Amino acid sequence: MGKQSGSILMQTLLNLFIYSFFLIVAIQGIRVLSKPFNLDDFKVAYVQMQLDYLSALYQGAYQDDNVCFTHDICLQYRNHRVILTPGHQIMLENIEDFTIIKQEQKIFMTFKFQGIKRELYVSKK
Repeated sequence: MGKQSGSILMQTLLNLFIYSFFLIVAIQGIRVLSKPFNLDDFKVAYVQMQLDYLSALYQGAYQDDNVCFTHDICLQYRNHRVILTPGHQIMLENIEDFTIIKQEQKIFMTFKFQGIKRELYVSKK
């Protein structure tokens, strides 16, 4: 009976160790999921993804008064919004301090969104 009770004790200790490991992982998961999600980063990343698609589709953009991909398709800053025309698709709203900076290979749009300075870019034609 000594060997059998020893193996039962080892199995019990192993099960407790496994249970403790999964309990720690579950508690860490609950801590991460209990924090509120900030969707602002995802909004800006989604707009950047749309700009990358438009830049690839039209082989880049150029800076006029706005950032334009063609003569008609432009990003405009109006009424604290970044708008894609024609059709007036609102890309982002509640924007503060919008500026366009042209550099060698890219056009950068810097702005303040939800109190945080952010940046979008497109490749130049």
